Amino acid sequence: GIVLGHGDDAQQWDGPLLSEIAATLANAGFIVVRYRSTAKELRRQRMFEKALDVCATSPYARCVQRWVLAGIGHGARLAAIVGSRARGHVCGYVFLSYPLTVSGTDRRLARALAKQLESVQGLQEWI
Repeated sequence: GIVLGHGDDAQQWDGPLLSEIAATLANAGFIVVRYRSTAKELRRQRMFEKALDVCATSPYARCVQRWVLAGIGHGARLAAIVGSRARGHVCGYVFLSYPLTVSGTDRRLARALAKQLESVQGLQEWI
């Protein structure tokens, strides 16, 4: 199964990119879960955690053995943070336009998260 998180703009939730990704994955037979939140960072993090918890306990997703956490922008960063505390089994991540830290903050978290990634493509100026 796949949990998709949107970026800072909650309108991305039902925008063309995430909608197309969700539809394509669902048509391929994957359980796809999305959430929408216009809240601040910490609340969005809790909502992502709750979405993953619901996935782990939902009768509709009983067949899912492993989860992929995916996100665009800050939704990708939230996926990385939430994945380390996930109750269900997380087997991978997909990060689109991935900021590891909020601008102007300590980069130690970014370096720690980057060490856990097997592959990074694109600009690595955030490390």
